[in-house]
Amino acid sequence: MEPTTPRGVIENLKLALISKDLDAYLNCLDRDSFKFYFSAQDTSVQSILEKDWGLDSLVWGYAEERLSTERMFAYENEIYLELFELPAPPSPSPDKENLFYEYILNVVPQPRGVGSIEGRALFTLKRDHTTGHWKIITWRDYSF
Repeated sequence: MEPTTPRGVIENLKLALISKDLDAYLNCLDRDSFKFYFSAQDTSVQSILEKDWGLDSLVWGYAEERLSTERMFAYENEIYLELFELPAPPSPSPDKENLFYEYILNVVPQPRGVGSIEGRALFTLKRDHTTGHWKIITWRDYSF
């Protein structure tokens, strides 16, 4: 759908993950300013990121997100994602919005030592003044 609302972008992100559509997924992210903050609590996933995917930082940008998503799509046959919206912190400005979700992610086949991945994700999105479209600029992951 047209990314004219922040919630529409998150729905697009979810659908892109489930359908393994890399272009649609990346279209949800702001190419110039996107940052992903990975939860240090999830050591099993962190180990896979480091050993199998070569990502050795808990913070990365657009290029690393593209790489990690390409690898996930290549490895996984099926991806299931459930999102449940939670109350979010106040939005920092009229052109930015925070959205907070609890999630359950299941992938088939499951990586070794990893079952369902559950946690929370705080997204900050910004609106492009020219197009009116929203993009994700930060994604903070809080795994359980």
